[in-house]
Amino acid sequence: MYKILIADDEEIIGTCLKKMIDWKSINAEVIGVALDGEEALKMFREKLPDIVILDINMPFINGIELAGIINQEHPDTKVIMLTAYKEFEYARQAIKYQVVDYLTKPFNNDDVKSVVEKIIKKWEKPEKKETDFDEKKSENITDRVISFIRQNYQDPELSLKGTAEALFISTSYVQTLLKNKQTSFSKLLDEIRMKRAMELLKEREDLKVYEVAYMVGLNSSQYFSKKFKQFYGVEPKTITKSRNQNEE
Repeated sequence: MYKILIADDEEIIGTCLKKMIDWKSINAEVIGVALDGEEALKMFREKLPDIVILDINMPFINGIELAGIINQEHPDTKVIMLTAYKEFEYARQAIKYQVVDYLTKPFNNDDVKSVVEKIIKKWEKPEKKETDFDEKKSENITDRVISFIRQNYQDPELSLKGTAEALFISTSYVQTLLKNKQTSFSKLLDEIRMKRAMELLKEREDLKVYEVAYMVGLNSSQYFSKKFKQFYGVEPKTITKSRNQNEE
């Protein structure tokens, strides 16, 4: 069954669309009604609807901005924009965000049902294939996140927020992807840094512990030693000492 999210700051519109349309007859269900853009974004991220019906004018985040976020995080989600006639040209800016249709106010329930039904009929992929596609997309984005960390782990200012902004995705989406991998941004960054530190300690006899710390993005040798011991169970100086003994 296809999931629909409705977002309109006029509560009566959202309520009527949810209750007055026989959604089951077209294999659909309304999984939420939001009264502003922030609430709609929260519901979207929690429930991942297939179709979003949203008003162009909403508090906090307007319809065009929300359509952009939706398209960025889940480009397969279909968006239907609700707009007044005088706002139609403004609303058309959202075409770059894959808005699939527009409904100008006033409209009736049959208009909405017809547009949604048309979208559903165009969905030709079986549900399993759609799921496989979403999983592949998530894997690709996760790989991009990991690759970015590997390329920038030496930066002491590297952060979840900075990584998400650099890749044009939301911090919450990155957190969700990594959580699905049973990890987090900080754990992944620590792992990459500590593994590289171990390589440096074993390969470069000319390096001091504080130099290795700096090379993996940590400006404090004490903090580095603490992290290293948490990760490997021994302090970095143990590795350098063992290396020197083996060379004697």
